[in-house]
Amino acid sequence: MRIVSVLQGLDEGGAVATCCLNQVAALNDTHACSVISDGGPPAGAPAIQFQQVRVPALRWLRRYAHVPRQILFILKVGARLGYARPPQRIDLVLFHSHPPTALLAPLLQRRLGCRVVMVMHGDIFDRPRGTYDPRLTAWYSLCTSPAYRCADAVLALSPNMAKLAIHGGANSQHVHLVPNGVDSVEIGLDGSAPPPRGQKLLFVGRLEANKGIDLLLQAFRQLAPHHLALQLTCIGSPDVALLAPIQRQLQAEGLHSRVRFLPPQPRHSLGAFYAEAALVVIPSRSETQSTVAMEAMAAGRAVLASNTGGNPMLVDAPNTGLLFRSGDAADLAAQLERLISEPESLIAMGQAAAKRHQAEFTRQRSAEQLLKCVQSINAGINSNVIF
Repeated sequence: MRIVSVLQGLDEGGAVATCCLNQVAALNDTHACSVISDGGPPAGAPAIQFQQVRVPALRWLRRYAHVPRQILFILKVGARLGYARPPQRIDLVLFHSHPPTALLAPLLQRRLGCRVVMVMHGDIFDRPRGTYDPRLTAWYSLCTSPAYRCADAVLALSPNMAKLAIHGGANSQHVHLVPNGVDSVEIGLDGSAPPPRGQKLLFVGRLEANKGIDLLLQAFRQLAPHHLALQLTCIGSPDVALLAPIQRQLQAEGLHSRVRFLPPQPRHSLGAFYAEAALVVIPSRSETQSTVAMEAMAAGRAVLASNTGGNPMLVDAPNTGLLFRSGDAADLAAQLERLISEPESLIAMGQAAAKRHQAEFTRQRSAEQLLKCVQSINAGINSNVIF
């Protein structure tokens, strides 16, 4: 098959870009694949054909530029694919966002006779209120249901995402469960790390409300006076307005020296942070499929995560970690204290997590599931996965 994957902002990196590249690399072994984006391929990208469509920066619009730039990107992709001379033979197009799926699927299906598949990295109706600018929220709300209805298939990264797609209008027979996968080598580890020691906690992700960093810091402040060895490392881009008052509280309570705030780190260097951590905490208020959870599993670390989104799929509680009630700082603190008070359990959970990662969440396993799914979509075979 000839497969085209479309993603805006591929060169900016991030979990969605990584997923896109991993999927194309997996499919390229048996199919002719290419990627269309508005930026060039990122450093270290696989040897795949890239096509670039140039979109003006619209800097004069400042923070309002996102939607106009996305519309221009969609129009240019539509012209590139739907009105090429001579017409291109394309069997399948993979979109990684709702708006291009909603706006271009009917055109491509009619003009090219190809199948259109949307890889579902989230759902606007699953996001906490206020996550995005109201204009951006309105734009995605407008495009979400049409995207589900127009797509020939939806690839969901977790059972929760699959349910959201069906609730939003997707045909349940056209929704396929295809989780991502990661390998320990991606974070600079050759297999899992040595057993954990101490009471060092690790958070990796954007330091913002949607990721629940405020909940984690609240729980840390509650427990730290009673657990003098407890330390926390937070890695990610900060929401200054959210963090500033919390940092002042840490300072006033004499806890600032026990919390490290680090900027985003190169992915290949994250293994060292996982190796020194006893426990990885993922307190997100919404989560599609946590890359951090899979990285922690690959490193042989237990995970304490909120019971939202794709987290229950990844954290096999109580075998590989624990879950707490999403948004509940008190429950987070209770589960956290339970874990740090049982170092032997943390070691056993980490070992079980490493085994589960190897069995279910490696890149090879993800590639096998994706290839099987794409073949069935092309053959017109409906999904038999029960969510």
